[in-house]
Amino acid sequence: MHNRTTIENLILQKARIRDHQRREPFIYPYNLGFKENFCQIFNLVGDGLTWPVRADCDQYTLTREQLEQKFEKNQRAIRYKIIQSYNGSFFPLNYNLYTCLCIPCSNETRISVKKNDYVLVTRW
Repeated sequence: MHNRTTIENLILQKARIRDHQRREPFIYPYNLGFKENFCQIFNLVGDGLTWPVRADCDQYTLTREQLEQKFEKNQRAIRYKIIQSYNGSFFPLNYNLYTCLCIPCSNETRISVKKNDYVLVTRW
């Protein structure tokens, strides 16, 4: 109905949060209205590289927004020095009960780190 993928939906959600910093709100370039969006799904419009976009956007509108979001995220990154090695295990019983019970709810893999390594942290 809105002509967007799950990833594009995430970018759009972040763009709406960032809208308070802009003069004009972000416009999703591929939403051409219900009828045209519906037709694109069944007629496979596009060559796999470029797709029809709104007249007030271009092929790189979404890409520029995503790059700006990534730039802002990197600006917020904090560098931490690792004080204790960690092997990347999913359920770290060898640390303490609190650490074991407060595992991040994520399907991302855990990385192993060694003492005195540095990491950039962009999330809590």
